[in-house]
Amino acid sequence: SPALREEFYRIQNDDEYRREIKERIMHHPSVLAIAERIDVVEHCGGIKAPITLIHGDRDNVIPPAESRLLFDKLRNRLPCKLCITPLISHGTVQYGIDVPLRVHQVTSSIAFFLRSLDRNG
Repeated sequence: SPALREEFYRIQNDDEYRREIKERIMHHPSVLAIAERIDVVEHCGGIKAPITLIHGDRDNVIPPAESRLLFDKLRNRLPCKLCITPLISHGTVQYGIDVPLRVHQVTSSIAFFLRSLDRNG
């Protein structure tokens, strides 16, 4: 429907509107209750494979600091790579003059992940 298409476009392209929606969701009592019980690191306890975290440095939905915290907690437990990049935000891509300089950062993170697949069969 046109209204649904317009809503999707607005969510994707209007940062302020997306922040408003996020705030409404994240402050809902049921979401707060669930969030208090979730410990991502605890749920990663059974993971044996290396982990690659790729996060947009302009992500306005989930701050990059969340990936940094997760990386800090996981890196002593298993092989882990963190890549915070300006190439992505949260579901969108920014293209700038510095993109070619940043490609190596992302590809090396993906290469780390692929090498770990080779080692772990």
